[in-house]
Formats: sequence, C-alpha cells, structure tokens
Amino acid sequence: MTATLIAFVVGSLAGIVTGLVLSVSPRLNAVLDPYLTIANAMPRVALAPLFLLWFGLGQTSKVMMGISTGYFILVLNTHAGVKAIDPDLKTICHVMGANRLQMFTKLILPAAVPAIFAGLRLSVVYSLLGVVLAEMLASQAGMGQLLQYYAGLFQVQGVFGVLICLSLLAVAGTAVVGAVENRILRWQ
Repeated sequence: MTATLIAFVVGSLAGIVTGLVLSVSPRLNAVLDPYLTIANAMPRVALAPLFLLWFGLGQTSKVMMGISTGYFILVLNTHAGVKAIDPDLKTICHVMGANRLQMFTKLILPAAVPAIFAGLRLSVVYSLLGVVLAEMLASQAGMGQLLQYYAGLFQVQGVFGVLICLSLLAVAGTAVVGAVENRILRWQ
C-alpha cells in the first residue's frame, strides 16, 4: 500500500503538471508529444524487468512501476481537459483583459479539473496494478508475490482471495478520489 500511495501521488502530480505545461505551451507540446506517445505505447509488462534491473528488487522498483502506469493517464486527461475548453471563452477572457496567470487560474485549471479527476480515478487503479505487477515479477512480500505463490501451487481459492482483496483496495481508492472530487467540485 505504501508503494501504491507513493506511486499514485508522484505519478499523478507529475502527470498533471506535465499535461498543464504541454497544454499552455504549444511549442513544447509539438516537441515532446512524439516522445510521450512512444513512451506511452510501450507495454508496462515488457518494461517491468527493466525497472527491476534499474531500480533493484526493493520498494523503489515497485514505486517506479506504479508511477509509469499512472503518469501517462494524467498527462493525457489533463491535456484533453484543457483542449476541450471552448475557444470563445478564451477569446472572452482576452477581450476582458485577462493576463496569462488569470487565464490559467480562472479558466484553464478549473475547466481541466473534471478531466483531471477522471484521470485520477483511473490512475489510482493503475498505480496499484503497476505495483502488483512489480511484486509478481520479483518480490519477497506483497499482494503480487502472494498471487504468484498461490498460482504456482494451483490454489484457486487463494488466487481469488488475493484478487478480491486487490479489487476492494481499488474500489476504496476510487471512492476516496470520488469523495475528494465531490468536495472540490461542489460548485458544478
């Protein structure tokens, strides 16, 4: 759970910041978009052994795997949320004399928040899956290791028990994000 929480927070924050920066800087977006697309297209399952080699068998590789699964979701959702802003609203803000900071704080960020929360709901689940995947490949403890153990012994009830626990953790994480979303988006 610690690895999942760290992966979720770091991956989400990095993804949101990246998505916002790319949205407000068309030149940077034009340069980085192909690289981000290539990096996102790489299957995380195939990258897992590399993370284990680069970051070792400890907590760091689990966290990095979780970050890699959640990061791109937030980049894409944040970017999509900003791009969905009605151009007429931007024009109205310009006509009314809004500067870049005011445009960002009064229009861009509030308009992107619903898309960001949609990404956060997915990211919490994918961060958990990334950590479990890393545990399945090489770990001495954790739900992924336990899942591998039961599968190796053909203990179906143990496998389903772990899957149910993982599902409940994902539902709980999604519910927490939903509660925060409802609190923050009361104005909608």
